Amino acid sequence: MFKNVKRITALILAIALCFVFVGCHKKGETAVQVSYEDYTDEFTSGFYACALLYADMEGQQKISETVTEQQMSSADFDYLKQKIDGKEYKVWVKERALEICKEVFAYKVMCEQNKVATADLLANAADMAKSYWSSYYSAMMIPNGVSLETFKDYTAYQEYSTAYFNFLYGKDGSKEIPEKDITTFLKEKYAYVNVLSLDISTLKEEEVEEKQKEFNKYLDRLKKGENFGKIYAEANSGEYTENKNDEGIFNNDNATIWGDKGTMYENDYFKNVAGLKNGQAKVFTTNDDNGKYIILVVKGDIMQKGNTYIETLKDNVRHELKDEEYEKEMAEIIKKVSLTEIKRATKPFKVDKIVYPQYQ
Repeated sequence: MFKNVKRITALILAIALCFVFVGCHKKGETAVQVSYEDYTDEFTSGFYACALLYADMEGQQKISETVTEQQMSSADFDYLKQKIDGKEYKVWVKERALEICKEVFAYKVMCEQNKVATADLLANAADMAKSYWSSYYSAMMIPNGVSLETFKDYTAYQEYSTAYFNFLYGKDGSKEIPEKDITTFLKEKYAYVNVLSLDISTLKEEEVEEKQKEFNKYLDRLKKGENFGKIYAEANSGEYTENKNDEGIFNNDNATIWGDKGTMYENDYFKNVAGLKNGQAKVFTTNDDNGKYIILVVKGDIMQKGNTYIETLKDNVRHELKDEEYEKEMAEIIKKVSLTEIKRATKPFKVDKIVYPQYQ
């Protein structure tokens, strides 16, 4: 999300500029009022500022997906001069910020209407917000008029969407996804892999041939039943510790996830292992935009007990299977949310005055 966002020359300048952005508003005043049926809510100017900031980052991401790196890196490139969906950039971001306020309110209403348990998620959201705040976010939020308490509030509202989705599509939900559908998707679209790679982009031809022979020897050892962890440790001058949860040659300590195109773990090399059986290994070379590598890979059983990613993966799959349906249904509810903008409170927050910190 933060790739290619606008930056200024120093955090000190960002803090100085924040008075341009937030200096003319009363702290904590109501900026947005929303309602749906008998439910109402209000968002402060700081909450609106946070929504505006996220809308700006979303807008910049959309622009970055439609222009070339050369265009983006040119001296005269300016996000503010671009258009999204035919709208001037500043207009789109402003409208998107108000739409975010409607969205998060709608998710909260659905949770309240259906008596969805949210306490744990909201507590986790508060902890997550504090953790984020101590790293990048405080330097980004404070100059744009957002306090820690407001950021915690904003983060909590995001969790209502997760809570309601889980209520519908999770275990015992009214639209619960059968476990067999999740397992089938996982096996078709994801791979649980061990990977040993070597950058050969700067090697001479004869050096590449030697490394190829070395990797083929590793492959032969794997075929004879040697554990990948031992080979990986040897190749990286480390120590090998046996993992009792390993299955055959597969080593859980060195496991990672590769996903097919369109998945949350999308990896360009997924196609190289999609046809392998569990426990099979292969060596292949790459020469593409990602670089020139020799890669040794072992495919494991993604459903094995040693796969500590499995519950996270199952949650991802639920979203990959049902997000489109979920968002479509929620869009109809969001349309019915009424919003009143208190322009006196939102006016000081302008898209062209948003600032981002720069880290040296």
